[in-house]
Amino acid sequence: MAETEIGIDREDLARRFAAIMDDVRARRLQIEDEWLKAHDAWIGVQTYSYYESEFKHFIPAFRRTVEKQVTRQIAQLMPHHEFFQIYPGDEMDVQADQEMTAIHRYMDWLLTSHIKIRRMAKQLVRTFDLYSRCIAKSTVKVYDMPRMRQGKIVGSVQQVWPTCRAVDPFSFYVWPETASSLDEAIMVFEDVIMPYQEYEEAVKLGLADAIDPQDLRPPVWPWHLAQRLDRVGMMTPNPMERSLGGEHGQGPVQQAFVQLTEIYFRGAGNRWIMGWLVRNIAPVKFTRLHFSRYPRPPYRMAVARELPGQHYTPGMGQDIEALQVLLNDQFNQGEEARAVASGPPVILDPARVKRADSFVFGYRRKWYGDPAGVKMLEIPDTSMSSLRAAQFTMAYMEGFGPSGLMQGQPPRGTPRGSAAVAQLVSMAGADIVDSAKTIEEECLTPTLQDLFDLTVAFTPDLQILQIPGAEGFKPVTMTMNELFGGWKFKWSGASHFQDKQADAQQALAYFQDLIRMSDLLHQQGWKIDWATFNRILWKDILGERRLANILQQMSPEERQQEMQMQAMAQQMGAAGGGRRSPGPSKPSPGPAA
Repeated sequence: MAETEIGIDREDLARRFAAIMDDVRARRLQIEDEWLKAHDAWIGVQTYSYYESEFKHFIPAFRRTVEKQVTRQIAQLMPHHEFFQIYPGDEMDVQADQEMTAIHRYMDWLLTSHIKIRRMAKQLVRTFDLYSRCIAKSTVKVYDMPRMRQGKIVGSVQQVWPTCRAVDPFSFYVWPETASSLDEAIMVFEDVIMPYQEYEEAVKLGLADAIDPQDLRPPVWPWHLAQRLDRVGMMTPNPMERSLGGEHGQGPVQQAFVQLTEIYFRGAGNRWIMGWLVRNIAPVKFTRLHFSRYPRPPYRMAVARELPGQHYTPGMGQDIEALQVLLNDQFNQGEEARAVASGPPVILDPARVKRADSFVFGYRRKWYGDPAGVKMLEIPDTSMSSLRAAQFTMAYMEGFGPSGLMQGQPPRGTPRGSAAVAQLVSMAGADIVDSAKTIEEECLTPTLQDLFDLTVAFTPDLQILQIPGAEGFKPVTMTMNELFGGWKFKWSGASHFQDKQADAQQALAYFQDLIRMSDLLHQQGWKIDWATFNRILWKDILGERRLANILQQMSPEERQQEMQMQAMAQQMGAAGGGRRSPGPSKPSPGPAA
């Protein structure tokens, strides 16, 4: 959209926004420092300690706790292959049901095959646990696909696909910081450093103004990114200049980077304006600025421990990062105590010992000196106390993640199949369910709706989709005309898991009640259809696919054979004085005189 349609002076706006964004970045440095500590603890790097030691062991308890939490949360969010639901905007009929089936197939294929939703969900959950927030961005990608005819490329066809990615919280900002959600924000922006070739593709599509790569200065990589790369032994990429050479004598090709900030802010009439502010060019300038087609930015965010009037809140990573440092210190202190006890200090008389440098502990070492001038100190071994302290710290740290009960370890003396265990498991996993539902409701469900809306708005009508069918791998061909409509989406992983768990607990408790009341019910003229009950029970717990492998209807021949075997067993028991055959029971003779 043209600049005059927005009515904003780009140059003046670029100067003012650059200053505002630099101020926002500076105010968040302390928070980013806390995030970086959590990141370091997760990758296994300790940058500070409370106890200085020559030993530098790192016990990856922090990463183990976080990853166990991530695993449980993903199990809540994606407990089965159908983790989302579709709701029609109008009343359902036969045609609407067919359309819903087609849309469900498309969205399932888009999420699983195109976007790789499980991988993205893990990234979202991991940042949620480490930095108390997860951010997803939905957008569209334009691809030039080759058009083939008789095995030869005869041109290209443009395809548009909605896509989604997890956003790095270090690069995402909100203003003002008192906005507890994106809906309350006045401005949101994301720092991006992209190769110049990628920027050129946006220029070709008419999304940005062209810039000369010779005008681009080397990018200033964010300090947090440089620090994180340094932790794993990497350096930030540098622009390079290489020559293609060859017989045609092509000249040098420069690989440059465009350092920009993608910004969304409220304009006149509360409409959102989107822009690209290029920062490694003098002066900074907007190369893209227009009204957004949607009433909000393309980001969805979930925040742990949300507070009104406060955007940034601590997460689990900040809770246990200091415990990781303490654990390492305790373990290293124990190792140092063990080493000192096994190789204690030695007091040497310089008048009697001339070669003091030879007094080093080691296998078959030779010491030169008068034994009368040597005294070995007796240092008590306190390594076990440090080890016990480290074990306590590790157990305390693991208390922040899934408990032993969540991993199938019920308390002692509690039967594993009892309803009490099921209730305890539900209570133990309440925090995991709560965090998963927060991610589900605040981030994933709106993202589903955004992806479908992007499909409807930007995908050409004649674009052909070939997606797996309902049976096997035979593709189903459909056009975008089949995907239009006012459909609503809901991520139903955590809620589905919770509902299934509650149903299973109720069914299990009722099953135990039926066993206890079976005789009484029989006396009152009731009989229990155990086959039907088991079918319902197993369906709620394991699903219909596993049900077929557990409950199988016997044929008449198999049933007759089973009854004959039971009769033979009863006869053998009666003959051996074991179990009595059915018949009137005799009264007991009573106690002996």
